[in-house]
Amino acid sequence: MPQDELADALAGQPGAWDRLVRRFESLLRDVGRQHRLSPADLDDAMQTTWLQLFRRMHAIREPEALPGWLATTMRRECLRMIQRPVREVLWGDEPIAEPEPAPDALGGMLVAERHDAVRRALAALPARHRDLMVLLTDSLSYAEVSDRLGIPLGSIGPIRSRSLARLKRDEGLRRLCA
Repeated sequence: MPQDELADALAGQPGAWDRLVRRFESLLRDVGRQHRLSPADLDDAMQTTWLQLFRRMHAIREPEALPGWLATTMRRECLRMIQRPVREVLWGDEPIAEPEPAPDALGGMLVAERHDAVRRALAALPARHRDLMVLLTDSLSYAEVSDRLGIPLGSIGPIRSRSLARLKRDEGLRRLCA
């Protein structure tokens, strides 16, 4: 059965790739779950695995081995994603000081201009909306924001949406984004 699907995909048959994905998606998800990947990392690992198959499917000599090939490729991708944030720490060596980057006057001016435009746009919001947006930039949960501002939990999302819509219409911010 995998040989027919693989042959159809190689031949460019309509729907063949979709059938392959539907057939083996649960296998790849199981491998990703075994490695305890986050949902976003799991999707990225699956996408990379499918991309690897697309690039190499012409070289697969035994289509019956496709499930094993996919599982192995997915495992390797999961391990690569797990090890991505790992950094090697050398013991006994003094850390090498990185040179400070030279101050960039233009970059500093652009950052200051952006900050000023955001400050002015926030100041134009009603106080309740401004306070909400400021607290949300502090990565507080909706429950924490609700407690601090005395706003019902169910009102935070709609107020946030209205505030973002107003900020999108702010001329100063629009000029910076253009």
